Amino acid sequence: MTMLDETEVRKVFRAELNGVSGIPAAAFRAWENRGFKPPDPDDGQLWIEEFLEIISERKTSSGCIEAVGTTTYSVWVPSRSGTEDGDALARGIAEAFEAGQSLTSSGVTAILERTERAPYRGSDDFPLWVFKSVTTRWRVFTSATA
Repeated sequence: MTMLDETEVRKVFRAELNGVSGIPAAAFRAWENRGFKPPDPDDGQLWIEEFLEIISERKTSSGCIEAVGTTTYSVWVPSRSGTEDGDALARGIAEAFEAGQSLTSSGVTAILERTERAPYRGSDDFPLWVFKSVTTRWRVFTSATA
């Protein structure tokens, strides 16, 4: 059975993310399963981390693939440096992925159902940083090829 191509979902979200004002350059973006070393926190450079999760997926009798999932962007700021820049970036990301809109590419249509921001948290993995997450729940539709 043909299933959803996660690469297409990532493409449509990354295209929207690239339009957000203040988004860090590619060198300061941590993608899934890609080696990444955070910048020196003394430089004050924000960075973001992306995580895409497919919660459920099915192929209908009409041949359409339907999937539900979430995409989370974590905005990382140096601890003890203030959160104003991180707040502004997280707000910009949340506004770009406002619930009710559709994102489309040649392969998928993603309907954004809900977007929410979480409070700042610390991390054992990166103790000199704190992060604030923006999570969007989505529903994707695409036509199956087989």
